[in-house]
Amino acid sequence: MLGNTYGWRARIGIILPSLNVTTEPEYYRMLPEGVTLHTTRIFIEQETEESFAQLAGYVTDTVSLLSHARVDALAFACTSGSLYGGVGYDQKIIDLMRNSINLPCTTTSTAVLEAMRALGMQKICVVTPYSSWINPKEQHFLEANGFCVTNIKSIREEVSDIFHGIENDTGPRLSFLVNAITPQRVYKFTVDKVYTNDCDGVFLSCMGLPTLGIIKTLEEDIGKPVISSNQVTLWKLLKMAGVKTESMKCYGSLFCIN
Repeated sequence: MLGNTYGWRARIGIILPSLNVTTEPEYYRMLPEGVTLHTTRIFIEQETEESFAQLAGYVTDTVSLLSHARVDALAFACTSGSLYGGVGYDQKIIDLMRNSINLPCTTTSTAVLEAMRALGMQKICVVTPYSSWINPKEQHFLEANGFCVTNIKSIREEVSDIFHGIENDTGPRLSFLVNAITPQRVYKFTVDKVYTNDCDGVFLSCMGLPTLGIIKTLEEDIGKPVISSNQVTLWKLLKMAGVKTESMKCYGSLFCIN
């Protein structure tokens, strides 16, 4: 097939919020041999309900652009943006994508649900970097899909130095600044403030939150599965593209499941 020097095994496509600068670097480290990543972006500047409500409106155009790259599988890669509208909202976004392209499609929140079921995570602790109004929506989405959230907390107050000078919960640059939270701070916050012994595993939520370097360490230290938004989205994309993931087990126990 012509044009297959790169991505000879699979080409995956992702739709990212415009302020995300974390996902691509993490995927470049994780992608198996012969798999390439192709991205496009949707505009978002503020963590407001109005901004989130507009995200789905960009789906058709962005899917059309990614179709030019002849990707094999496609994801709407925004956790909160794909669960914002409540239970079933992720499927509505998938339907919009499939109406534009006849390919396997998913969203991050859809991949989260599938990954938790695959790992037997019924009771979960959730770490986020979100504004105060988003966490209740995420908890409702997860619980409406049959899971029990034993604890959910935002790391934002713990890293106030990073967000200093940003007004309230909805000022500009909030999502962009999430990438400045180090994985080491996420680890400490998870262990000290969020993890509970009665949970079945931990979910590190948000595609913009850097977590790749701590997933395996967290799993070893708490003795339970740990998933992140970037990790589960890539796992689902590779699964849809027919790429085996056992060689990626250094990035978490999830990759031992196909």
